[in-house]
Amino acid sequence: MHELSGGGGVSGNPPWTLITQARVSHSYTQWTLSLFLSLFFSLSLSLSLSLSLSLSPTACDCDPVGSLEGGICDGDTDLDFAIIGGQCRCKENVRGTRCDRCKEGFYGLSMDNPHGCQACRCDPRGVIMSTAPCDAISGDCFCKRYVTGRYCDLCLPEYWGLSNDMAGCRQCDCDFGGAYNNRCSMASGQCDCRPNIISRRCQDVEPGFFCMPLDFYTYEAEKAEPRAPTDQLPGAIKHQVNGNCIDFTLQHGLDIQEIVRRRRQHRQASRVWASRHRHRRIRQRKVYVEIVNRKRPHDQMITWSGPGFARVQDGAGLLFHVSNIPYAMDYNVMVRYEPESAEDWESIISIHTVGLPISHRCGNLLPHGQPYRVALRHTERYVMVSTPFCFEPNIRYEISIRYQRLRAPQWNTNSYLLVDSLVLLPKYSELPGFAGMDPVAVHHREEMVRYMCLDSFMMASMPMLAEMCVRLICSISAIMHDGALPCQCDPQGSISSVCEKMGGQCECRNNVIGRQCDQCAPGYYGFGPYGCSPCDCNPEGSVHSMCDQMTGQCHCRAGARGRQCDQCYPQLWGFPTCQPCHCNGHSEDCDSQTGACLNCRDNTSGHHCQRCSEGYYGNPVLGFGEQCRPCPCPHYPGSDHYHGLSCHADLVSDQIVCYCKTGYTGSRCDVCAPGYYGNPEVPGGKCWPCQCNNNIDLTDPGACHPDTGECLKCLYNTDGPHCEACKAGYYGNALQHDCRGCTCNFQGTLESECNSREYCHCDRTTGHCPCRENVIGKNCDQCRENYWNFGSLQGLPPRTGRSDLLGVSGRILGQSCSGLSGKEMKRLSQRMDTLTEDTARTDAKNIKAERDIKQLEEESRILNVSLIEKTKELHKFITSNFKELYDSMLKYYQESCEAERVVNGSVSGPYSPVVQSEDIRHETERLLQEQEKTFRKSMAAQRKQLKDLENKVKGLMVESINEKVCGSSRGQSCDTDPCGGANCQDDAGNRQCGGKNCSGALSESMEALQRATNSTIMLQDIQNQLDSVSQRIEEIHSQAEEAKSKAAATLQKASNTKNHITATVDDLRKFIKAVKDFLNEEGADPESIELLANMVLNISFPVSLLDIRRILQDIKDTMANIKNVDTILNNTSRNLQLAQQLLQRAEKVKNRAAEVNGDVTEVKLSVEDANSKLALAEESLQKARNNTSDAEDSIRKLDTFLNLIESQLMKMMERFENLSTGVQMLENQTIANRNKAQDLRSEVSAIRKRTDRLHNNDLKEVERRYEELRDKISLLGNSTEDGNERAKKIKEEAEKLRNRATDSLEKLNALEKKFNRNKQVMTAKLDMLQDLEQNVTDLLEYIRERSQYYGFCS
Repeated sequence: MHELSGGGGVSGNPPWTLITQARVSHSYTQWTLSLFLSLFFSLSLSLSLSLSLSLSPTACDCDPVGSLEGGICDGDTDLDFAIIGGQCRCKENVRGTRCDRCKEGFYGLSMDNPHGCQACRCDPRGVIMSTAPCDAISGDCFCKRYVTGRYCDLCLPEYWGLSNDMAGCRQCDCDFGGAYNNRCSMASGQCDCRPNIISRRCQDVEPGFFCMPLDFYTYEAEKAEPRAPTDQLPGAIKHQVNGNCIDFTLQHGLDIQEIVRRRRQHRQASRVWASRHRHRRIRQRKVYVEIVNRKRPHDQMITWSGPGFARVQDGAGLLFHVSNIPYAMDYNVMVRYEPESAEDWESIISIHTVGLPISHRCGNLLPHGQPYRVALRHTERYVMVSTPFCFEPNIRYEISIRYQRLRAPQWNTNSYLLVDSLVLLPKYSELPGFAGMDPVAVHHREEMVRYMCLDSFMMASMPMLAEMCVRLICSISAIMHDGALPCQCDPQGSISSVCEKMGGQCECRNNVIGRQCDQCAPGYYGFGPYGCSPCDCNPEGSVHSMCDQMTGQCHCRAGARGRQCDQCYPQLWGFPTCQPCHCNGHSEDCDSQTGACLNCRDNTSGHHCQRCSEGYYGNPVLGFGEQCRPCPCPHYPGSDHYHGLSCHADLVSDQIVCYCKTGYTGSRCDVCAPGYYGNPEVPGGKCWPCQCNNNIDLTDPGACHPDTGECLKCLYNTDGPHCEACKAGYYGNALQHDCRGCTCNFQGTLESECNSREYCHCDRTTGHCPCRENVIGKNCDQCRENYWNFGSLQGLPPRTGRSDLLGVSGRILGQSCSGLSGKEMKRLSQRMDTLTEDTARTDAKNIKAERDIKQLEEESRILNVSLIEKTKELHKFITSNFKELYDSMLKYYQESCEAERVVNGSVSGPYSPVVQSEDIRHETERLLQEQEKTFRKSMAAQRKQLKDLENKVKGLMVESINEKVCGSSRGQSCDTDPCGGANCQDDAGNRQCGGKNCSGALSESMEALQRATNSTIMLQDIQNQLDSVSQRIEEIHSQAEEAKSKAAATLQKASNTKNHITATVDDLRKFIKAVKDFLNEEGADPESIELLANMVLNISFPVSLLDIRRILQDIKDTMANIKNVDTILNNTSRNLQLAQQLLQRAEKVKNRAAEVNGDVTEVKLSVEDANSKLALAEESLQKARNNTSDAEDSIRKLDTFLNLIESQLMKMMERFENLSTGVQMLENQTIANRNKAQDLRSEVSAIRKRTDRLHNNDLKEVERRYEELRDKISLLGNSTEDGNERAKKIKEEAEKLRNRATDSLEKLNALEKKFNRNKQVMTAKLDMLQDLEQNVTDLLEYIRERSQYYGFCS
């Protein structure tokens, strides 16, 4: 069975082709036999025909089954009619001389068939190409090699695609890993694929799924738990030293003189660098394992996995947690690393199993007691443990590794190793398709080695695999995971949900890494739908270039801050050389880049808060002592009566000079400026611009009324209250300064609208003049149609019937019409003559002009001819060397122009150096003027201060100073005054000032100093006492915390115990159910039932009911002993509050004593009160300490009880596990026995029926036939002894079967009785187990409640 399912085969065929080959061999042998028989019958027919021709007539020997008409034959031979004597007449599908064989393609010769034989129903695609497709007797078709079935219409198992091929069907050739087996659909050839595996042969994965690489189970060292050298790690503990050059020289064999010289230098350097060694020791104590992230260069190969490495100190280690094993098998453990020096290291590996292996593969192996030791050579980057370890699913493993220098006697705290990851490589030679000596499995193993499929995964980078490796590794992945693995690409970090087939690497966005694209690369942060952003840590302000991948915060050096560590701390500026903000005491903050002060106080402003804000005056620079005062213009800033911008103090006139807002003027900005009106003298009054449409002189004080704003002096020929219109005699748009004088004709304009002949009024907008009657035109300078005599005072009368000549003449003379007197007619005639002469002269001039035009045309023609000639000459010049000379000259000319432009740009223009220097000069002059102004202000202020000091000094008297300082009396000399003075000396020649009973400032200061000194000493004593109290309180607090942590640990342990007991109870329930199911079933043999009953009866519980009740009582007594925990904790809390109140009161006393006028007596009383309350606090603390110790003892006892219960429950669990195993085996045997019993019952029933039938009827019939047979045999002369013996044997066998059935029934009845008795015993045991379960549950609930109660105490 094993060979059929797992391996075997020949000629490179799969292991499951053994049965198929046997079936094919059988079909081939059957076909060969049929062919031999057909040849034999053909030879017999030929021989019979020849004999029939030569012998004399005989009787027909036709087979009546295959012949017509009952088997008659032809009597005569007539070759003309093709009749041969003795030839049988066969049925349609029958042949042969005797008509006793079917034709080719037919089978089943039968009397009932009118055609004799029936046609073969073979599939033409599956039969062998021969004369007879099927057996002539049975009708079985002769199938091709890989075809089966009665009609050759089916492929053999593991074959598909029935066709006309030579072999008939093709192999399924299913992938040994991607398919469950080598069977496939006969029509399509589709194999039975594992989940998420596609293609006909199950060799590809669905989109969104991938195949596991061999190093898929990689555990990054960055995510492992760090372990110190003294923690629980495999290997012996060594002494730690701080490696130095002396140890190195001793190890490398330097001479003594060199060692002594270096030791002397080392001693001298130790004294100089003592402080640095202390800091180094602090750093060494702090870090044993350090996470080192490393950026991924785009143009180099990545030799590590994950973000980076774990930098492990010599002797330290890592703890890896493994809980995702998919398949129970052996795995090779591999360590990836990078050395930091040329030293060789070693790793000590210990694998601990949390839980017991239960699989068939790993459960039967003994645990490996000794840890693994492998050398980590500095020339390598990975190492594999030689001995594999068996891992299985659903089990948690802890792999602890210690890293240390190879063969080093001590641990050096300055030596480190970069650990990349731990890898579990599956030992694929155990998997189906690789295991065993089957040729296919051997071939697969050889291909894995030939293409270096396993070696490609030793390094961390994903290799370029051969196609054969990809196919084999995908098969391994499918077997281990029962199909393909999902990509699970992160929707934010990946571009697509489809990953690579081998390895499952998703296509990541910018700066995103990880197989699933779920984290930022080192040096980047802000994982999101657009990738990750660079950290951009400042190299001067940050420790390294990495940052927090969530916030982007870089690891800043001391003195740097900000996300990128590129800013100074508050109140500093100028990164990286940070310096304090200089704000003259008016601000603490400044701009981190420019140093400009922010949020200047005290009404100051400026880069350094060095000047007063707008509306204030003074000198706020630190050292001058002046404050910024509000400007009185006329009131202060912020009020509704302030019209100034700023002001300054004129030191010459000692007056405040205001700088007014636009529209205000005056020394206090209380007068409206020219061009403005209002009432600024009163509060709330303002100055408004005069609304004169910009038609007045704003510098003229009388341009508008200062109170009403009426425009008084309009300019640009405008007029009106707001200068909104042109004045009389002008027209146009006054708002655009476009008022022009009227152009009215005095003779045509109304006399009332004209002041003189030169000045007449017109419309102020359009300029139309008011015309007289019958006069028209904008300027009133035309007669109306049919009127004449313009300029007449009588108006323009209508024109009467005159000659056309007069009318024409009237129009020609410019609209001036008058009466036709004789003089006028004469003058008109003269003008007509003159006009005639002018016409004649004009004609003559026209003739002359025509001649001139013709002459000009001729000259232009000559010029055109000359132009053509000159153009030709120019072309000749261009084709000669003149063109090169011209181009050269043009180039130089352009360069000259460019140089001229550059020179002009440097001299003139807004960006020229000259203009810029001029701007700089103007700015410098302005700054000098401001500095001069500031200097003059400060000089005036200093002069004023000096004058005030001079006046104060003049008013000072030595006697008054002595009285105030020394307490001396006026009018007394140094000899008579005991308090002395400024010029007094004692007998020793020392200055004498003050003394006892002197009321001067010096004496009072000395007394105050003495009192302060005494108070300081007393406060120091109080502080020392309070420090001791605080230290005791801290000790009690730490003890309480320790007790709390122990209680919490006990609670956790109790909770774990409860969970374990709950699981145990569940297992008991399952066991009880299994026993009940077994008892309710039938068919088990007596031995199995007796074995199960003895196992159940022999169960001895590790904890009896009395023991549990006794333990429960002990726990209750223990809980009762610590019932005063609440009171203890409350007293401790009150004592802590009392101590804190004493400390606060002492601080208040200290603050009061710091003042010179404090009361020392009150301090003493407070100290005495504090001492008394301190004694009470110590007494309460002692009680609390004792109560805490009792509580710890009680908790320790409770812990001991819980450990005892846990150990007993573990023993009981082991017993029940063994019992469960026995029950399982018994169930399996019961099922087998049940099947056997069922077969036995059916056999007994059949035997009973046969026996009854023999007894009733068949026996008589057999005896009758036996008599008849015996008579016949006696007539033939044969012996009858054999028949008698056979009949006797049959009868004896029937009796034996009947007796066996009777015995079986008796055994079954006895077994049923014994089963009922065992069932009663088992029921009693189950009741006892349920009582035990209830007691344990109650006990755990009580322990949990009390543990939670005391675990939350604070």
